[in-house]
Amino acid sequence: LTPEHAGFLYGLGLTGHLREMVTWHTFGYLTPKHELTSIGVLLGLSAANVGSGNRHVTKLLAVHTPALLPTPSIDLNVPLITQAAGLVGIGLLFMGTKHRRMAEVCVKQISRGDLNQPDLSNEHREAYTMAAALAFGMVMLGKGTTPPIPADEALVDELRVLVHGEVSPQLRGKHARPTFDTNLTSPAATIALGLMYMRTNSQEMADVLAIPDTVLTLNRIPPSFLLLRALSRALIMWDSVAPTQDWINAQLPTEISQAVERHFRRKEPMDDSVELAYYNIISASCFVLALKYAGTAREEPYRLLSVFYDMFSRLASTNGAYCSSCKSPCSDVNCRSPVRP
Repeated sequence: LTPEHAGFLYGLGLTGHLREMVTWHTFGYLTPKHELTSIGVLLGLSAANVGSGNRHVTKLLAVHTPALLPTPSIDLNVPLITQAAGLVGIGLLFMGTKHRRMAEVCVKQISRGDLNQPDLSNEHREAYTMAAALAFGMVMLGKGTTPPIPADEALVDELRVLVHGEVSPQLRGKHARPTFDTNLTSPAATIALGLMYMRTNSQEMADVLAIPDTVLTLNRIPPSFLLLRALSRALIMWDSVAPTQDWINAQLPTEISQAVERHFRRKEPMDDSVELAYYNIISASCFVLALKYAGTAREEPYRLLSVFYDMFSRLASTNGAYCSSCKSPCSDVNCRSPVRP
C-alpha cells in the first residue's frame, strides 16, 4: 500500500490489464482504505473498461461514491478525494453512452450542498466539483442535441444556472436564489457544457458561455473563468477553429480587442480586468489550437503558437521584459524589440 504501487495499478488499468483482475484481489486492495491505492484501483478498473458500463465495476464505484446510492446522505467513511475518483470512474466507465441516470447524478454533484463552505472535511471540494463536471462531460461526450430535446434542455438549463448563478426564466419561482457557490460551480459547469456539445458547432450553446465585454462585467468574473469559457466555446465550435491570427482575434469580444488596440497603438492605459481577460482568452485559444492540431506537425499552428509563446515568455520573465519603443512591459505580439531593464 504505497503511492508507487497505487500508480502501478493505475498504469495497469490504462493499458487494459485490470480487466482480468479477479474480484477478491480487488477487494483485497480496497478493504484497507488506503487512499491512493483505492483511487488507483477505481480509476484503473474504469479506464480498463472504458465505455462498457460494466456492472461489476459500477458496483465497486457505488460503494465509494455515496451519490450513486439510494440514500446519498449515508456516511460511508470515504474521503472526499476518493469520492471524486469514483465520479471520474463513472465518467470513464460510461463514456459516450449518454446514460441518463449517471448524467443526472453527476450534474447534481456539481452543486452538492454540503460543499458550500470550505472546512477540513471537504478540503478537496474544488477537485470533487470538477470531477463531477468531467464525469458528466464524459458520459455526455459530444452527445448534446441541436436543437436540444426536452431531456437535454433540462440539463442545459441546470448547467446555465450553475455557470451564471442566475435562476433561468423557466425555473424562476421554484428557486428564488442559488443555493450553491458560483465560484465553485461556474468553471466546472463551463467545462461540462463544452464537453457535452463538443464538435456540435451549436452557436446557441456557445452563446450560453458568452464572454463579458465591458469593464463593469469583467470585474464581476475571475479571469480564469474566461479562459475556461473561451476553451469550451471553441470545443463546441470545433469546425471553425483555424490556425490563423484572424481566428484568434475573433475569440476576443470587440470591446476588449479595441481596448488592446488602443493600448498598443496609441499608448492609452488599459484596465487590469481587460488586460487579464485578453491574456486568458488568448491562452485558451492557443490551447485549443494545440488540441486540434496535436500530432500533425503542421507549420501554420506551430508558427502562430510560437509567436504567442514568445509574448508570454517576455511577460513572465524576471522583472518583466521591456520594449525599447514602449518603455513598458510589452505584450504586443507584433513587437520584436524587447530589451532587459
